[in-house]
Amino acid sequence: MSTPLQEKREAIVLEHFRAENEHDLDGLIATFHEPRYEMMHLGRVHDGEEEVRNLVAGLYRGLPDIHAEPGKLRHLEDAVVVECVTTGTHEGFFAGLAPTGKKIKARSACIFEFDGDKLLCEKVYLDLATILRQLGALADLPTPPPAGAGGPGAAGP
Repeated sequence: MSTPLQEKREAIVLEHFRAENEHDLDGLIATFHEPRYEMMHLGRVHDGEEEVRNLVAGLYRGLPDIHAEPGKLRHLEDAVVVECVTTGTHEGFFAGLAPTGKKIKARSACIFEFDGDKLLCEKVYLDLATILRQLGALADLPTPPPAGAGGPGAAGP
């Protein structure tokens, strides 16, 4: 069931994704009442317009074709949660790495925190290890042994 407040919040979140994907930094900033990102996978907070502009501009430089495709929006009392898939090509300095030219594809969860209809913060949770593996900075995970092949935790005779 949708309410006028949910509809307003959803419109703000979708405009945020549109602006982000079109590299419309002014439009992205305009979706916030007070610009703030919390990058939970890095333990970093970017508070205020200048810090948020620097964060997003850095993403655009590192992944010039970055695109975040939002999935279903889930409404909470004070937030909208969106699971999305982010893709891009590593053509600039990103995640502490020089450009590799490799493509990334990662799922993330974004929590857009609101006070009424005012967007206060986007909290981003993502699996940075998956991105680092795709860029060649981390080894691939080993393939688990087939069922019944022994190994740690295998039942004995």
